[in-house]
Amino acid sequence: MPDENRLKIELCEYAALLWARGLIGGIEGNLSVRISEDLVLCTPSGLPKGHLKPDQIVLIDMHGNEKGSTGARLGFRESEAVKPNYRASSEIKMHLGIYQARPDIQAVVHAHPPFATSYAYAEVPLDLSQSPEGSVIVGEVALLPFATPGTDEVPNSFLPFLPNHNAFLLTRHGATTVGGSLEEAFNRMETLERLAQVTYQSRILRRS
Repeated sequence: MPDENRLKIELCEYAALLWARGLIGGIEGNLSVRISEDLVLCTPSGLPKGHLKPDQIVLIDMHGNEKGSTGARLGFRESEAVKPNYRASSEIKMHLGIYQARPDIQAVVHAHPPFATSYAYAEVPLDLSQSPEGSVIVGEVALLPFATPGTDEVPNSFLPFLPNHNAFLLTRHGATTVGGSLEEAFNRMETLERLAQVTYQSRILRRS
């Protein structure tokens, strides 16, 4: 089994990178990594992802049941330790649906990168095939139909596209990338956003 503590640290590091690169803001976004066939680590709901600590990462099973978290915070009395009530991401159904459909996927990154999300809001397909990086790192980008965030509609909307895609635009929502590691999933998200910006700007230049 992978080193759970190391993966908690990596989740915090890549969450901070998403925030630092402007791919999420505030409490937006969520990340997860599979640590076994039945267990997943994910970022907590309602906390700023740019400043997470490893003891805030939540452990769940493939049914979304929380298996407990470590760490403690001070209660009203300094001598009284209270167990934190960190909850799994509100989008955990999306993550688990992806893992269940694709056993090869080990990590999922969901973010709201401005340019890629603009394509998702406008419901405009994003073609990255002209770029070598787009073809090699990201691949074909799927544009998913609208699904209400946090509901079963979201994982269901992925199902027709999961076999042949690793990057997804969620209509009026954001973007999701997957990979064999957190690093690969993050790199796909970062490259997706950079090439979305280049694609948008190149379209403006062609019109000028």
